[in-house]
Amino acid sequence: MLKSNDRIRRKWQDRYRYILVDEFQDIDLRQYEVLKLLSGDRANVFCVGDDDQSIYSFRGAAPEVMKCFTADYGNVSEVRLNINYRCPFQVIKHAGKLIAHNSGRFDKDQRSIATEQTPCIIHRCFVNTADEAGFCAGMIGHIMEHSKGNKVGPAIGVLYRMSRSGDVLEEVLKNRGIPYRRKDKRTGFYEREWVKDIISYLKLALSDSREDMFRILNRPARGLPRDCIGLDTDMRSHMLGYFKDDDYRGRITKLLGDIDFIRGMTCFGAVNYILKGVGLLDHIKDEYMINLAGTDQDELITEILERARAHKGIKEWLKCIEACGEETGSVLTDENGEITGSCIAELSTIHSAKGLEYDNVFMIGLQEGVFPLKKCDDIKLLEEERRLFYVGMTRCRKNLFLTGIQRDEYGKRESRFVKEAGICDETMEVAASL
Repeated sequence: MLKSNDRIRRKWQDRYRYILVDEFQDIDLRQYEVLKLLSGDRANVFCVGDDDQSIYSFRGAAPEVMKCFTADYGNVSEVRLNINYRCPFQVIKHAGKLIAHNSGRFDKDQRSIATEQTPCIIHRCFVNTADEAGFCAGMIGHIMEHSKGNKVGPAIGVLYRMSRSGDVLEEVLKNRGIPYRRKDKRTGFYEREWVKDIISYLKLALSDSREDMFRILNRPARGLPRDCIGLDTDMRSHMLGYFKDDDYRGRITKLLGDIDFIRGMTCFGAVNYILKGVGLLDHIKDEYMINLAGTDQDELITEILERARAHKGIKEWLKCIEACGEETGSVLTDENGEITGSCIAELSTIHSAKGLEYDNVFMIGLQEGVFPLKKCDDIKLLEEERRLFYVGMTRCRKNLFLTGIQRDEYGKRESRFVKEAGICDETMEVAASL
């Protein structure tokens, strides 16, 4: 109507004689067209934005709109806000190196109000996700120990590209009793049917449970009738005495032997044996993952193995799994959900953390295929991933931790963005202020 009806357009132009647009980099082309129609010939428009923080292309945001503004409005006064009042000198320096790899952006000479060049970045690569989570949890606990009585609320932000990147760390934090809050709560990993099968094997390794035996009796397929489990007598005795046929007795003996074998293993060893030794892996892929690409299947299997690696014993892991659906009790909130108690860690995707800031930022899961995403074969998509990395770095007020996997079993290397930021070019240690 604004475009086709002169009367309606003039009415709204007279109503809004001055227009201010914040977060200008996040508007899409349709919203920009509405802005031009509303501002009309007066063109009293004040826009604030940063094209380097345009990270919402999935909902239409286009950083090139900011370039259009100067051309469309002609007599434009441009003010460059080059002073950063949040981040330390080193963070601004390396974030600037990173974002300079993008093309077509506004030139900026970003400077930190903090001129002191104290090292404030720590960069670590690990063999696996469990080691990465253990390191981060240890540092988070250390920071909290030294922050007692000094800070209320989320002084620590743990940021990641994909929600599942925070899952293993969440388990470790919960297991160590470290208070945290998760902004991107999602359906539990342990609620997946194929994961429940693995959990049933682990439970049976600790105690005989008919419920769990019913679940895994033919997972993978063994051709065993459910009647063999029995209801009243000792379950194992009933199963061994149920068949006269040597072939079926052999299948029962193998199943019970596998369960006994698992009992003495580490969590990682047990899951690995259930998948490969017992043969559950092929069953999972055929029954539960048939519609997933091979790489997606591999990533899910890797995730359960990494979760297992983060725990020492089966009993302890099962206890942690049982608690995974519960909120962390040491995070105190009022009736509005606002934090009232101790210093905590806040786990969040970078998209959800935009506009927020933390004394200490942990960016985790920094490997190719995760950050940037594996589907970023287009230059525009890759540049948006780079902007997202830049946004993550600049949430930091004091210390920035960058962690990832050096190279996993599927060949994923550390994220290229770490090197582009110049982090690999020099040795940096965490600030003494910790």
